[in-house]
Parts: sequence; structure tokens; C-alpha cells
Amino acid sequence: MNNLRASKNPDSDSGASQKTGRRPTLPIDFEHRMIWWKEVLIFGIFYSVYTVIRNQFGSTLVEGVSVPNHAFTNAMRVIRFERWIGLYHEETLQDWVLPHLWLIKQ
Repeated sequence: MNNLRASKNPDSDSGASQKTGRRPTLPIDFEHRMIWWKEVLIFGIFYSVYTVIRNQFGSTLVEGVSVPNHAFTNAMRVIRFERWIGLYHEETLQDWVLPHLWLIKQ
């Protein structure tokens, strides 16, 4: 087990370069500055990519009038599938919880 310990670097004349698993020590005069514009730039890039993907594959492919119908159709498909595999328990859970208003309001 002793041979698993980190050995000193043979090229150095002190143990200062030996890894201790700690973060490097920063100079005393080091000041961490938050560069807000970098965060805004990163956010803008990610939001732009998200918008392009959403518009290409998602919300713009459905006409405005049929959005509720499309969502309802998808929900019914999910419910049918859950019933088919025996995992649709939402009605039972609602029957247990709905009489207890204190539980719903929390």
C-alpha cells in the first residue's frame, strides 16, 4: 500500500511540486472579476440555438388554430399507451387526493 502514495518529483529539490489534491494557491492581489457581458453573450448564443431548433422542429410546424387540438391528441395518445402497458393511475390518485383540500392547497 505504501507504493501507491505519490512520490516526489525526482527533478525538483523540494516537495513543493508534489500534488496534494488541493487547488493551486492564488496570489494575494488576485481579484476575481465577474465579466457580465460574457454571461450575456453565452446566454444569447444558447437561446438563439434553442430558438432555431424549437422553430425548426417544434412550435412553428403546428398551425395556431390546431395547437390545442394537436396537444390534446398527443395527450390522448400518451394516456392510451399508459393504459395499454398498465401504468395509467392518474384517475385513482386524483380520487384519493381531491377530497383533501388541505393537501391540494399546499
